[in-house]
Amino acid sequence: MNEDRAARYHRLRRRASVASTIAGVAWLSGLWATGASATLASRFMGIGRLPGIILFILVLALGWELVSLPFVFYRAFLLERKYGLSSEALSTWLGDHAKALSCYLTGVRIRRTATDDIPGWNLNLEQTFLVRVLVEGVPPIKVDLTIDNQLVGELEGTSGGQLAVAMTAVRALPYVLAAPPGVVTAPVFGAYRWP
Repeated sequence: MNEDRAARYHRLRRRASVASTIAGVAWLSGLWATGASATLASRFMGIGRLPGIILFILVLALGWELVSLPFVFYRAFLLERKYGLSSEALSTWLGDHAKALSCYLTGVRIRRTATDDIPGWNLNLEQTFLVRVLVEGVPPIKVDLTIDNQLVGELEGTSGGQLAVAMTAVRALPYVLAAPPGVVTAPVFGAYRWP
């Protein structure tokens, strides 16, 4: 029964994602087919090339967001609650969704990496594990997490990076074993305990 429930949950999520994409493509196709995109573009170009392009892109993005919002709401809020994976309040979900949309529209980009081959970063990661998080926005944020990747003396053949990755899973074992079978929301994520 739990496998059927999980399969149904994932099938419904996939369907909602596909429906959301189809709605967005229909929005753009409708603008193109009716000539509304050309009309909007010409009107926006009247205020200047760069501001016109920015406004045109914002209108396209907001339209896509509006036509896909019902499917995103179903997939990310209603399904999560139906299957007991979230108890988030509607106001919190809407606030988070609005923040994500504002980041998208203002061009805030978040990048994560754990590699040393990115040009311009001048990294020397020999025997070091690095996770760098860059938030390019206002204010810009840069977080570096380095872990000594030398072999751990007490654990033969294990490096610091491997140990750091394994600690989250090992720490969760008692909670996973104590939980009833089925799809559940874990009370622990890494070192963070959900309230």
